[in-house]
Amino acid sequence: MKRFTLIELLVVIAIIAILASMLLPSLGRARDTAKTALCLGNLRQQGLIFNTYVSDCGYYPCAVTWPQPPYDAWPPTLVNAGLIGTFSMNGTPTVPDACAPGIGYFPKGLWRCPAEAVPAAYDVGTLQYQTHYGMNAGNFQNRFRTESTVAPASSSLLMLDSSYVGTGNSLSVYGPSTGGNRLGFRHSGNLNALYCDGHVVTRPRANLTDAEFAVGHE
Repeated sequence: MKRFTLIELLVVIAIIAILASMLLPSLGRARDTAKTALCLGNLRQQGLIFNTYVSDCGYYPCAVTWPQPPYDAWPPTLVNAGLIGTFSMNGTPTVPDACAPGIGYFPKGLWRCPAEAVPAAYDVGTLQYQTHYGMNAGNFQNRFRTESTVAPASSSLLMLDSSYVGTGNSLSVYGPSTGGNRLGFRHSGNLNALYCDGHVVTRPRANLTDAEFAVGHE
């Protein structure tokens, strides 16, 4: 039986290394594509929840309000409406699934983006309603908007990937020219977005404009 020489073994190893270097980037791109698709699925399900709330109440919840109370931001509002679940933490049994207020905690289920690689370093013991997705504050901050005031719904941004801002991801986001806009471009430099009519899309940073965050703004 003929044995391989050292040179032949080195050639085989070199060929394997070349093939691996060619395949690994493709595998990485496939993994990123899968994460983007899962994230879009999360947003699509979020759209169903928000649309149910609007159908029941006649208006959208607030992205964020100040001061609080009398009105809550969207996570506790959806909890109070019975549309999202809760979990217990630090003696508080009604932390929304959309939130992650504590070191080592992540948002749960459809509120957790699979492409978010930043470790959870959230404030311990605080209930800041942090999530991997933020509601469009340009249209929904400190106001209850009806469907007619955000028309056309197909052009009105509702939920988007939010970024890590030091103590967690933000529950509200702003237009790209706004300082501290909190947008999360974590899908190969793009972000995923949900519109008020329920459709979802991946948006490049370059063609996202401030005007889109204020469609129907009074």
